[in-house]
Amino acid sequence: MKLYRKINILFLLLGAMAFSSCDGDEDSQLEQISIAITGKYGSSIKAGEGDLVKIAFSKPLLENSSVLIGYRSSLAEYGKNFTTSPQSFREGEFRVNAKAGETEAAFSFETFIDITLEDGFDIEFFIKGYSGSLFSIASTSVYRVEVSPAPTAISQLRGNYEGVDISIDEKTIIEGVVVSTLDGNTNENNIAIQDETGAIIVRFTSIHPFKQGDLIEVSVRGGIITDFRDLVQIDGINLDAATLLDSMRTPEAKIVSVDDLNTDIFQSQYIEIQNVSFVDADGSATFVGGTNYILTDGTSQVAIRVNSADASFVGDVIPSGQGTVRGVAGIFRGVVQIFPQNAADIIF
Repeated sequence: MKLYRKINILFLLLGAMAFSSCDGDEDSQLEQISIAITGKYGSSIKAGEGDLVKIAFSKPLLENSSVLIGYRSSLAEYGKNFTTSPQSFREGEFRVNAKAGETEAAFSFETFIDITLEDGFDIEFFIKGYSGSLFSIASTSVYRVEVSPAPTAISQLRGNYEGVDISIDEKTIIEGVVVSTLDGNTNENNIAIQDETGAIIVRFTSIHPFKQGDLIEVSVRGGIITDFRDLVQIDGINLDAATLLDSMRTPEAKIVSVDDLNTDIFQSQYIEIQNVSFVDADGSATFVGGTNYILTDGTSQVAIRVNSADASFVGDVIPSGQGTVRGVAGIFRGVVQIFPQNAADIIF
């Protein structure tokens, strides 16, 4: 069962007031030092990660001081589900030190995966006390952190499928590089996403904007693992379930033989076959949408699919001689196919 972690960390700064004494006969005065917290406000971190939290003072401290931070949670246990630095020196609290003249202090936290807390948990951090230069705390701030589950290997998700549709009911994400393009030879609702273990087609409920080389994370809960004419895919995913993490990660094609490709073990992966030629090349014939063309290495054959009339290389002359073809590996009713993503995938 896949774990989805959503941890809301609430930093509640409670109002308090204290007075500092001046040397000699000077009257006591109120040091109004407010606090602001900076960090990943409203953003997401992955399970097992954490964040550095800064406590900014509105004016320099008069002397070495410390802030006592309290924490509590109805579900999480310190040391099991989360920890802090500085560490807790007794249950429910830890101390953050700051030197005279400084205008900020900091502490960090880290979260851990615990399958017994499938729905996540809340932790509340709050100002419990202070020492050194006396000051009052007169601000309140909320810091929320959503912790995503660790990504599921695509090969593991694919391996669950044995010809019968599977509803993905658990909180599950996959993460990988998009190896398909927007150049017309892949359905505009589909992406081929690949990680270190394998690849799969994700079919969105609407047109997507993702480019080849985008690193994305997709929450696939609510989707269905199925197949379209033998091509395994995850269907029914809303576009807002996908998050762009990075871009410009040029995918490296996996070099395979024609015979290996025909075993259908590279489905949806970005592959390359070398030293092949087009059986249909005659020096004048051009690529047409909705057509299969045959590649041969002299012994074995495999189909190259021009799926759409919108493919960027439709109209180009089918090259003669031997060359290299790259593309996304696919299958249609038992026929293994290569889907070049653009003209650059056909190298002659």
